[in-house]
Amino acid sequence: MVPSAEPGRAVVLGTGGTAQAANAALAELGYREPIVLVRNAGRAGALRETAERLGVALDLRPVLTDEVAAARTLTGADVVISTLPARAADPLAGAHWRPPTVVLDVVYAPWPTVLAGGAAASGCRIASGLDMLLHQAVAQVELMTGHAGPVDAMRTALARAARTRR
Repeated sequence: MVPSAEPGRAVVLGTGGTAQAANAALAELGYREPIVLVRNAGRAGALRETAERLGVALDLRPVLTDEVAAARTLTGADVVISTLPARAADPLAGAHWRPPTVVLDVVYAPWPTVLAGGAAASGCRIASGLDMLLHQAVAQVELMTGHAGPVDAMRTALARAARTRR
């Protein structure tokens, strides 16, 4: 899901464990200076430590409480990953999205999120937390059994389970 061969600008929303994993994935894709939008930079200690181990220079911006500044930061990003809880990113749905942007919102219920819906309406490529969950499960099957996970069967089962929960 990398939008171009040459990494541009990546933005991560949040500071928790999922944000750490998101920054690790971005580092593997070549993003060495992701912008991380936070509510309180003082609570990003673990995220900073992880970034240091990864050799990543985070650009921490405590603007999540300022919807205008946060939405402005999303404009022009190549990749946006929201690791925020359900509905926390809703105010950013009206950002000035551009079609090449890839947006991963790790939330999968309710889906689509307001953030994903806003980005999709502007032509962005969208991935949900279910996509992330699927690929984590596939990797776990491979680690535990030594065999490739049955991606299609697992995707079908996951989609069925998600529909049932709604």
